[in-house]
Amino acid sequence: MNRVYYIFLLSLTILYTSELKCQEFEGKIVYKTYTTKSKNIPDTIFSDTLLNTIYNNTVFKDTDTNFLKTIYYIKKLKSKRLTYSNKEDAINSIYLCSDDPNIYFFYFENQNELCWKVNTEKINKTIISKKINTKDTIEVLGKKCSSITLKYSNMSIIKLYFSIDFKVDIEYKDKYCDDIFEYMYICKAIPLKIIEYGVMNNQEYIAIEIKKEKIKNKIYKVPEFNKVLEMDKSY
Repeated sequence: MNRVYYIFLLSLTILYTSELKCQEFEGKIVYKTYTTKSKNIPDTIFSDTLLNTIYNNTVFKDTDTNFLKTIYYIKKLKSKRLTYSNKEDAINSIYLCSDDPNIYFFYFENQNELCWKVNTEKINKTIISKKINTKDTIEVLGKKCSSITLKYSNMSIIKLYFSIDFKVDIEYKDKYCDDIFEYMYICKAIPLKIIEYGVMNNQEYIAIEIKKEKIKNKIYKVPEFNKVLEMDKSY
């Protein structure tokens, strides 16, 4: 009897552990998004660029009143990304990655004139180095985060900050159309801060809300457009 009971408990433990391991995140992730000047660019050069005009007159600054929000609606390997500002005249841009892992759609909210259908199959971007730094820590959403720095074959550099309190376990297909899945796969967690380093400027995303919720499939349906432009994204 004891042996049967032991086997039963062991089976439950294995089942429970397996379910935890295979959990995927479904819900909403909200990032506060802003742009900063690259540290290697002198102010004198930066002041003469178009970026400076954009930076000083739109919503790129990290302030209480001027910022962008990036919202991800994630369900398995489907995502819908909305980027908008707190300005009344702002146009929401939408990045939709639905059934085909190599295709995404880019369009603007409440506009049915034009949509871009982008094929990512020709993307030539692979990770050439990955460095975890447990001493490089910050706090986001009250959680202590360590960093991972990624260097890519196209010379781009990405830094991700993550906490084990937001663990995820996802299946991932290489070069999937939305980078958020690659970042989650690498961190084995939801990245709470993302820094995309550029030559002139850096794009930063800081999580301000993570909410688990059921997402309806209809959110990933591509709207009807008067014109759809197809293009390849190669970089």
